[in-house]
Parts: sequence; structure tokens; C-alpha cells
Amino acid sequence: MKMIDVHCHIDQYDLHELEDIFSKKYIHVIGAAMHKASGEKLLKMKKSYKNLSICLGIHPEYPDYYDEFEEVKKQIIENKDEIIAIGEIGMPYYSLEGLEENEKEEYIEKGKSLLIQFLDLAKELDLPVVLHSIETTAKIALEELKRRKIKKALFHWFEGDLEIMKEITREGYYISVSPDVMYNKSYRAFVKNIPIENLVLESDGPWAYNGEKGVPEMIIDSLAYISKEKNIEEIELRKIFYENAEHLFGDL
Repeated sequence: MKMIDVHCHIDQYDLHELEDIFSKKYIHVIGAAMHKASGEKLLKMKKSYKNLSICLGIHPEYPDYYDEFEEVKKQIIENKDEIIAIGEIGMPYYSLEGLEENEKEEYIEKGKSLLIQFLDLAKELDLPVVLHSIETTAKIALEELKRRKIKKALFHWFEGDLEIMKEITREGYYISVSPDVMYNKSYRAFVKNIPIENLVLESDGPWAYNGEKGVPEMIIDSLAYISKEKNIEEIELRKIFYENAEHLFGDL
């Protein structure tokens, strides 16, 4: 049974790295776009790698790309049959650091406006969404998802308020766990509270962990760690994660 890395910026690796990543046929990678150019690269890559699925969107932490919405919307519509979700989309959080309060409010409103446009498109096209919405911003995203009755959503590498996490899982949405679970004590404690039926695995590569560049194969180590923490056999847990990912994205 395949293992599925549900969130990776696979377009950011060089050719040598890609050859190594995709030589491991037991791992299926879901690549998330950052902006239009990132999406174009992913669309080309999909033609070369069978164990790759892709999402298109605009990363919310990069407001310089917000004005690409109409172009990315066109990109999504024209390639609807080539993608499995709209993403990475969501709300800014880290990019708000160091801003004055009025600037923060402005960026939050711009981010929310962009998110709403993508969610409306997802509803229209009946596609899942992959969200970067952490800490307090998750509540905004969750409210907009519920308002539009979006059926399938992934909160990637979500960490924040436990009550918001419970609301996310009650709605049947998913949360992906990164390899940081093996190194970060507070994140590890948070992950313990997420119901197994709402969990999937991600690398978020090439984000680095403990000084090592993130790659999809790291989800194997995450699986082993969670297996011990949840007291579930690895083979059984692997099946659960696979079925969760397929319920979220469809056949992969």
C-alpha cells in the first residue's frame, strides 16, 4: 500500500533530488503551488511523474502574488481535470509579524478576501481545498468553509487552539502532521489530541527539520513515531492514513 505525502512543495527541488524522490514508488506526493509560476511548473512535472498529484493556488503568506488571482483562477479552471484540490490557500500569519496593528488588519482583510474567492471557486468546481491557516487564523478559515458548506478540506500542519482543532475535526476536515512531530515537544503534545480518523501525513518539503532538508520519505519516520504514540501497529496506521487521504482527495 502506498504512503501519501499530502503536502509538499515539490517544484522547489532540483532534478537530481526529484529523481531520488520519485524513484520511491511506494510514496505518492501531492504538490502544492505557491503562485501561478509554481503552478505551471507543477503542471509540467505531473506529465513526467506518475506518483505525483497537484494542487493550484496562491500561498497566503506571499501578498505580492495576491493580484495573480484571476490568472490562477483561469489556470485552475483550464486544468480542472489535472488537479485534485485548490491549494495552497488560506490566511496570512507569519507575514504579519512586525507589522503595526492597522497594517495587520489590512493584510488580514486582503488575505480573507482572497481566501473567499478561492473557496467560492472550490465550491463551484466541487474541489477539496488545502489550507495554510494556523493559530488564530484557522477560525476565520473555518467559518468561511462552513458558510459555503465546503465538504473536504485539509488544514496542513495545523497547530493552535484545541477548541478550534476540535471544531475542525467535528466538521470532518483533516489535519496533516509534519515531521516536526519528532522534534518539537509542544507540537508533539498538540498532535496527541487529534483524532486518528482526521489525520494524514505531510513533509512540507523542502522545509528543514532538525537541520535536515525535508523530503517526502520523512513521512515514514512520522508514521513510526505516531504508531508508538497512538499504540497502533504501523501496518494498520498506514492503512488508516492511506484511506483518510483517499477520502479527502479521491483515488490517487
